[in-house]
Amino acid sequence: MAIPLSVLSSDVPPCVPPIEFAWLEITPSCQLHCLHCYAGSRPGLGHGQMSLADWKYVMASLVAQGTRFVQFIGGEPTIHPYFCELLREAGRLGLGIEVYSNLLGISSRM
Repeated sequence: MAIPLSVLSSDVPPCVPPIEFAWLEITPSCQLHCLHCYAGSRPGLGHGQMSLADWKYVMASLVAQGTRFVQFIGGEPTIHPYFCELLREAGRLGLGIEVYSNLLGISSRM
């Protein structure tokens, strides 16, 4: 059962500063297998169990709590099947966007 955003935002005591920046690790997979990778990413790890709707809910919840910026990370975020949709949603919500990428997954559709 989803929690209404109004409940989430009202649960934050006024003395707690908002989380202004959030890292969204949308996939553990990467098309490379670098020995120096801090995340241990490599090909074939899948993209986790969160749906596009789940990620949209997370971003809306963050905005409701005062988050202003997100960084999409992984693995390699550009290979996530909903990468472009997630970027559009973050922009629609007014979030500042950063992408931590190896740039190999950049395509003309992006």
